[in-house]
Amino acid sequence: MLLYILSGLVLVCVIEYLTLGSIYYFIEIVFFRRKSKVIALTFDDGPDPVFSREILKLLKQYKVKATFFVCGKQSQKYPEVISQMVREGHEIGNHSVNHRQMIFKKPSTIYAEIMQTDEILKKLGVQDKLYFRPPFGRYLLITPLLLAKLKKKMIMWNIPSKDYKAKSADEIIRRVLKNAKKGGIIVMHDGRADRSKSVKALAQIIPELLAKGFTFQTIDEYIN
Repeated sequence: MLLYILSGLVLVCVIEYLTLGSIYYFIEIVFFRRKSKVIALTFDDGPDPVFSREILKLLKQYKVKATFFVCGKQSQKYPEVISQMVREGHEIGNHSVNHRQMIFKKPSTIYAEIMQTDEILKKLGVQDKLYFRPPFGRYLLITPLLLAKLKKKMIMWNIPSKDYKAKSADEIIRRVLKNAKKGGIIVMHDGRADRSKSVKALAQIIPELLAKGFTFQTIDEYIN
C-alpha cells in the first residue's frame, strides 16, 4: 500500500512539473574543486538581529566576505539586517520562505517557496543572483529540476560545521579546521536558534584559516 501511495505521489509531481514547461535534463548542483587555497564561508537560517550582526562584526574585523542563505519570512521580519549584509558587501542567497522540508512536496509548493523568497529579497534591495540552498540540505529530484528550469544554481557544502548540534564552540572549531580544504564550502548557521556557540567558534575559525593561507570568497566569486 505504501508503495502505491509513493508511486502516486511521484506521478503527481512529475505531471505537475510537466505543466510548468519542458524538462531541463541538465541539473546543476554546485560544489567546487580548486587548486588554490580558496574557501567559502556560508550561513543558513538567518537573518537574526543578534547573531547575524555579531557575525557581521567578525567578518568586518577580518575583512572577510561571506554568503548568507536567508529565509524569506526572517528577511521580512529583520529587513535592516539584510540591508547591513548588502551594505557591507556580503552575498545573499535563497533558503526558502519558511524553512520547511522540500522532500515529497508538490512542485508548485517548492516553486512558491523559491520564487516568493526571491521576490521578498528583491523588494529589500538585494541584487545578487540569489543562488539556492534547500532547507536542511535535503531534496529530491523535483527541486533540482525546478531550479534548472529557473536557471538557478543549487549550492551545497562540503565542510559541515554541525554547529546546530555541537555541545561547545571548540567542537565546531575542531570539525571545521579538520575538514578545511581547497575549494571548500563551510556551512554554519546564524538564525532560528541560539547561535552563540557558532559566533564564538567563528572568532577562532577565521583567523586560523587566514593564518593557514586560505582566501575567503563569496559563492558568486567562486563561480565566476
